Amino acid sequence: MPVYAAVRLRAEALSRAPATVYRTTPDGGRVPVERYHPAQRILERVNRWYTSSDLWRAAEIYLNLWGAAFWAIERDEHGQPEIWPLRPDRVSIVPDRRQYIRGFVYNGRNGPVAYTPEEIVWFRYFNPLEEYAGLSPIAPVRMSADTGKDSLRFNRNFLRNSAQPDFVLLTKRSGTSWTEQANLTATGAAVNHKLGISVSVSGSDLVAGAPGDFQKGTDTGAAHIFTAEIQ
Repeated sequence: MPVYAAVRLRAEALSRAPATVYRTTPDGGRVPVERYHPAQRILERVNRWYTSSDLWRAAEIYLNLWGAAFWAIERDEHGQPEIWPLRPDRVSIVPDRRQYIRGFVYNGRNGPVAYTPEEIVWFRYFNPLEEYAGLSPIAPVRMSADTGKDSLRFNRNFLRNSAQPDFVLLTKRSGTSWTEQANLTATGAAVNHKLGISVSVSGSDLVAGAPGDFQKGTDTGAAHIFTAEIQ
């Protein structure tokens, strides 16, 4: 896919660049820290299974595809810090009214794992619609594709039903707005029965015609009676 090829190209380019930690000098400048600095060491020795390139490659791919990336800071059996990239679709953020974020929960294969805010490094692209979620650069394209797919599915099912609904929708008008009161379906009704193509109301009784219902014989049709509070 062109999208994945472009994302992979960005991720590969980023992963080849060395990760260097800088410290700020008293005069406001920046100088690289020593190789034995804890932050520099953890970026060079990510964990037993991931290299530094693997870490940055995963972060860039997650950011481009999901809009967010999470690093979990954990300790190995010797107490040394490690970084583990987490799948963003499995991370839940626990909001807090006072502290903004109470923590994070990762729902992995072995069950949920809770993290404090200090144990997670969270990267994300700004999302104007949700402050606790990132917005991927390709999200608008994905949403457009999903909308198109849903439209095709709806049209296919609609035409299979001869472009006729198989239910009766009761609504109530209040000023210029309409609200749904009930959604009536008939027992044994199937597609092409054309339930509700004709409707008659008397008091609290509603009769809905279904000319395509041939359960009682060829070309018989059917009429279904409903009792409902109709206002």
